[in-house]
Amino acid sequence: MTFHIEVIKINFTAADARVDQRHTIFRVSPQGEMNMASLETYKALIFTLLDGGMERLMLDLSGLDYIDSAGIGVLVETAKRIRANKGEVTFINVSAKLQKIFDMVHLQTFIKVSQTEGHATNLLSFA
Repeated sequence: MTFHIEVIKINFTAADARVDQRHTIFRVSPQGEMNMASLETYKALIFTLLDGGMERLMLDLSGLDYIDSAGIGVLVETAKRIRANKGEVTFINVSAKLQKIFDMVHLQTFIKVSQTEGHATNLLSFA
């Protein structure tokens, strides 16, 4: 599993000399499959960001081809840890195939799915 990571800075001024976690959205785009075999890589990345104080996470699932129950469990664990830090997480670019899986396990009742990147940014900006 590979990842694309983008840091979206909100309320940025030229005087900012460091990343302020309170005004930063991390956009992480997992690629390939999220299953038992690939989860250690995901967990190492996400939990390092969480340990560093990440409070806002946009998970772009456009490159995710498959997710199993272990992957869903780690997504739930990610949301719980972010919320323990008073933060929020949202999904964007969820394929019809993944949405069907999320619907079966009622994941959208726990983690919001944003229809657009703009909606996700607004949601996370006020979290």
